[in-house]
Amino acid sequence: MSFRRLRTTSTFFLCLFMTLFFAGRLAAQEPAAGPAANPTGALTGIVKDPSGAVVANAAVHLTDASGVSSDATTDGQGVYEFKALAPGAYTLKAEATGFAPFAQENVQITANQAQQLNISLKIHIEPAQVEVTGQAVNQATQAVPVKGPTGGLTGIVSDPSGAGIPRASVRLTNAAGASYDATTNGEGIYQLKALPAGVYTLKAVAQGFSLFTQENVQVVANQVQQVNVNLTIHIEEEKVEVTDQTTKVDVDPSNNAGTVVMKGKDLEALSDDPDELASELQALAGPSAGPNGGQIYIDGFTAGQLPPKASIREIRINQNPFSSEYDFRVRQARLWAN
Repeated sequence: MSFRRLRTTSTFFLCLFMTLFFAGRLAAQEPAAGPAANPTGALTGIVKDPSGAVVANAAVHLTDASGVSSDATTDGQGVYEFKALAPGAYTLKAEATGFAPFAQENVQITANQAQQLNISLKIHIEPAQVEVTGQAVNQATQAVPVKGPTGGLTGIVSDPSGAGIPRASVRLTNAAGASYDATTNGEGIYQLKALPAGVYTLKAVAQGFSLFTQENVQVVANQVQQVNVNLTIHIEEEKVEVTDQTTKVDVDPSNNAGTVVMKGKDLEALSDDPDELASELQALAGPSAGPNGGQIYIDGFTAGQLPPKASIREIRINQNPFSSEYDFRVRQARLWAN
């Protein structure tokens, strides 16, 4: 019995030893847990033009100190975005058609933060060689090449509300009378390139707006100046012509609108009796404001005897109570006898 117990105990300890041995080997072969993931940051912003309008489809590049670059493109609102950036210093660049390249160094990215950096692009002026030609009287045209460095001029032509004006005409004239012309694009931007350095007069005009003029505009060599133009609405002047001719007033009683002329068949309709004829004429003249009623004029005179109807050539009944030719406020019946 002692031997059997000893054997059982030995077997137990051997199994325990083997178990601990293989468990240690497995633990040694298991890889150590890695460190926690490093925190990152982000960068976003808006790309705009000189007027403040957003620039869509602009290319934006972000490069770290080791030269690794990340790229993004602005959306319809001009917004770009970079995510999961390692903390550190970067160089930010942006470019778009018609604009000069943008670059900014030492852009700091902080862990667990989203930085915002807006970009303002400038209009790109391509260098070009300009030849100014002059023609003297009775002489052939000669080309005079411009020597030395040149500059540029750009800006936005806007209305009183600040909106850009497309197709506005812009002219820049130097002291010698040489002029350079440009037309604004759809956003109201004009560009004048390769200008000899000096002092100019800037003019701009558009349909419906008054002429803009600005003198002493400086163009500096190797620089692009920006001069914005604000046009005012043009108000057409109305010309009023006053003449010394006045409207003539006809005071002839025969042309009075209140005059009734009776002759011919109209006379035949009146009574042949003198008394009845006088009553009919008073009735035709109408009521009078005068104390004596209506007046009957015979050949221009009152108080005459009414002639026979057959001798009357014409009867004029003036119904204007204010006629200057007759008594004030008196209706008249005027007769002309043959």
